[in-house]
Amino acid sequence: MILKAVLFLLAGYLIGSIPWALIIGKVFYNTDIREKGSGNLGATNAGRVLGTKVFYIVAALDAAKGFIAYMILKQIDPTLALLTAIGTVLGHCYPLFSNFKGGKGVATSAGILLAVSLTSFRYFALQVGIPLAFFVGFALTTQYISLASMSAFISASVVAWIFNPDKRIAALLTLLTVFIVYKHKANIHRLLNHSENRFSLVKKKEK
Repeated sequence: MILKAVLFLLAGYLIGSIPWALIIGKVFYNTDIREKGSGNLGATNAGRVLGTKVFYIVAALDAAKGFIAYMILKQIDPTLALLTAIGTVLGHCYPLFSNFKGGKGVATSAGILLAVSLTSFRYFALQVGIPLAFFVGFALTTQYISLASMSAFISASVVAWIFNPDKRIAALLTLLTVFIVYKHKANIHRLLNHSENRFSLVKKKEK
């Protein structure tokens, strides 16, 4: 059982380690985004450096890592698939294939959120719709993606504890939320100092 758990965690970690922002930047733009902007291998920095279109592409691919890893391993063992989800986020944040310097886990966690919400239409609408509303609302009104991301996952955790009968899912989302807030500690400091960088979801950055 312990070996199986380790394998699930490792599988998630390896999938999460695929650095899509780095790959897209180098292959299509001849740019190493680790040397630009914040140096972060997440969708937001990719968008700031390479444009809004790249933000959406990287976010979708990073989310796919969490979604696909969880959905595949869930067919084998639903409980241990939760470890796969954790491993995927750790892989994204500390990728083996990029000197353990990655993103902040938001998009990958969003993919996991989408996957664990596929139990019923009613629950899906609550568990995905409410966090999405928080994210879009804060992102459009403040252009602080960090604030939008943290708010979305805090709301996701609250919704899970209230409405999801499977408290393992609620615990997983809470753990991801705590980790996301931790990874954004520098952003929180800048938000409090009114020096956080803004990013528009709709305005395309011309190169």
